[in-house]
This record gives sequence, structure tokens and C-alpha cells, in this order.
Amino acid sequence: MAAQDDYTPAKRIKQAARDLGMTEAVVALPAADAAEARRRTEEQFLYPGLEWWFERLKSGRSFWGTSRGWHPVDEIAEMVVDAPVWLLPIYDDNGEVFLARMPYLVDILRHTSLDEYALVPPDLSWFLMVNHHECLYGVGERVEPHLSQIKRRPGGNGAVVKNYPPE
Repeated sequence: MAAQDDYTPAKRIKQAARDLGMTEAVVALPAADAAEARRRTEEQFLYPGLEWWFERLKSGRSFWGTSRGWHPVDEIAEMVVDAPVWLLPIYDDNGEVFLARMPYLVDILRHTSLDEYALVPPDLSWFLMVNHHECLYGVGERVEPHLSQIKRRPGGNGAVVKNYPPE
């Protein structure tokens, strides 16, 4: 019988990288670097707290689709930049962060199943997150206009994020 942690997001990401022949392209950051990447990401984009990340976003836009066959990775693929980004599994993880060029991560996300994750470039210029409801959230000039535009498609829904700092 497999151990419970055999199904962690990190193990699914590593397995997808092996399946797709991308083990050298998708790098797990050392624990200290991963912790620093997470700290910087949370500080930049989220209010402090223990709630769901989407409930802690300081700003941004949300989008979800109701058309048959819609998936958030399809929208992420439209925003691909050929630059390194961090993939941060959120929840049910052990603090891992992966670094790869964004096209590789889109392939990984299409190949495996993650409940919640964020994509963030190391310069923190933008932020994309998918939650467990398959709702896509974005912050930054690189992604917010796209989320605003796709809301107008048939089956498109979304809004400006309106969360408030904790009291």
C-alpha cells in the first residue's frame, strides 16, 4: 500500500515531469529557497492569515468559466511567457516550490491534477492562482487585462477581487 504522502502535489508534479521527459527542466527549489519564495509571494500578494489564499488576495481579478469543457489551464496557456516562473502547490503540500519556464509548467499542469496552485515569476511582477473550485485569480499588468477580457466570452464570469485586510 502506498504511503499517504505518495500523493502529495510535489510527488504528482515530479511524476508528471518524469512522464513528460522534463525532469531537468522542472527544478524543485531547496527547502530554504522555497520557504523564501513562499514568504515573498505571500507578502506581496496576500493579506496575513490562515484562510484560503483566494480569500486573502490584496487585489486582482477572478475568472471562472461555465462553458462545457472549460479548464483554467486553457486560460493560463493563453498567458504563457517563455520565462522562468515558480509553481507553488497550495495546501496538502510540504512547502515545495518548483522553478521552470512557463511552457513546461503548462504541460505539467495539463498532465497532472493539483487542487490549488499558484504561478509567480521570481520578480513578483504578476500572480496567477487556481483554487479548488477551478476559479482563476490574477494580479498584475501581465494577467489582469486578459482575465477582464475573457469574462466577456460565452460562459465567462469574474470580477474584481474585493478582500479586506484582517482586523
